[in-house]
Amino acid sequence: MTEPRDSQAEHQRLWLRLEPVDTLFFRDGRPFDPASRATSGLPNPQTLAGALRTEMLRRADIDLAQMTDHIRNGDRFETAAARVGGSIGEQIAKVCFRGPHIGRTRERAGAVSRQDTLFYPAPATLRRLIKREAGDDIVRLDPAGPDLSLPGWTPQADGLVPLWTRSGHVLKPLDRKTWITGEGLSTFLSGAIPSGSDLVSSDDLYGFEDRTGIAVAPETGTAAEGMIYATRRLVLRSGVYFRARLEGSPEALDLLPKQNEARLLPFGGEGRQVVVTGFDAGDAPVRAEPATGTSRETRGKCLVLVTPAFFQGWHPPDIDLLAAAVPDHVPVSGWDLARGGPKPTRFAIAAGSVYFLPPGVDAGPISGLGDARDTSLGWGEFHKGAWQHA
Repeated sequence: MTEPRDSQAEHQRLWLRLEPVDTLFFRDGRPFDPASRATSGLPNPQTLAGALRTEMLRRADIDLAQMTDHIRNGDRFETAAARVGGSIGEQIAKVCFRGPHIGRTRERAGAVSRQDTLFYPAPATLRRLIKREAGDDIVRLDPAGPDLSLPGWTPQADGLVPLWTRSGHVLKPLDRKTWITGEGLSTFLSGAIPSGSDLVSSDDLYGFEDRTGIAVAPETGTAAEGMIYATRRLVLRSGVYFRARLEGSPEALDLLPKQNEARLLPFGGEGRQVVVTGFDAGDAPVRAEPATGTSRETRGKCLVLVTPAFFQGWHPPDIDLLAAAVPDHVPVSGWDLARGGPKPTRFAIAAGSVYFLPPGVDAGPISGLGDARDTSLGWGEFHKGAWQHA
């Protein structure tokens, strides 16, 4: 569990929209040679934080070469930023990041206004209900009640109960590439079941484009023999963008685009660019009202990961659980510019994982699940909701 964050009295929030001007490329730290295909994925929190931190450091005229030397000599980023940049370097190091999340803007019919929708990885406890006489419906799994006993159930840890539904129909998991709208996630967090229209395939939000390139020999300026390579790059659909939220001191956040100010910044690999624009988003886009018609004895809180999280295993530290749905792990690496090599590979719990707390137990006002240094970069972001026994 993270330590309580510093007082937010002197902190401000900044929302940013990142819109690509071309294809994007985000790769991990695996070796890339002529015989391999480098495939892009989606940007992760450390990619977002790295791009925006670099922009803040440059705008503050902090010597990046000196910082690199300190980091190579063993300093953490926070220490190196304070040594080289003084007070403003220290403030930049304390900025907290949330995201990136996927958003989509669409023009409203017959109006000049636009409608924005946010998307999150679908909760792992949603299932499609297959009926012979009709199409697919959506159901949710919740912790089984005390009156339900399942033969052969073997919990992963003492005290855990199975996830269950009273439906008598055959169920199938959602496609792993399914996303849920912010409104649909709010419905889920309230203890209810989102509709099928709240679920969107990744194909509606982004795709990939294959390209082939060659390496050029610097001595001759011609193609190097045998150095043909292939890449698969990320392509966002029309109106789709990435969204981020930052918290920090006014002095640090003023180094980034302000409301309605646009700025071209590199994001990801191969020098790809995005237009970064500040905007006013109000409070958090997802709110959940408590489920109605349930008592405290038959309700509990649940935590839904919206960005991957790092734990020692699958279980969040220092949190009592009644049940959990953890679909997969995500390998995370990347290239360390300061040290000139790949970052160590770590395995994160996938976004969309759902953790159920026992009735009457609350996780408390934590800012993220995992180590404080990871959560400050945006890992382990979650939304809190409600559940009732199946």
